[in-house]
Amino acid sequence: MEIQNVEAKRFFQPSLHPGEVEAIILSTELSAKLLLLDDLTARKYAKAMGITITGTLGVLLSLKGKGLIDAVKPVMRKLQDVDMYIDNKLYNDVLSLAGE
Repeated sequence: MEIQNVEAKRFFQPSLHPGEVEAIILSTELSAKLLLLDDLTARKYAKAMGITITGTLGVLLSLKGKGLIDAVKPVMRKLQDVDMYIDNKLYNDVLSLAGE
């Protein structure tokens, strides 16, 4: 799937990854109900555009809430093992929300 409005790319910071820019544009073109983004700058752009977002950790909380995974902590540890940065406060907040 490709974005239609290629010109819209020029309105985004050059520091944003091209894939994030296209995901944001595509979500508006498709009137998506939810966009998955982890990068803070990309999330700020999406929020400013009125796009509903979640991140990887939000997906984990949703999966646990639906009973599709037993715990988020081991998954977060695996994410950290593959170099996903998770701030200590966020890590603890997610565990608290998950009841772990």
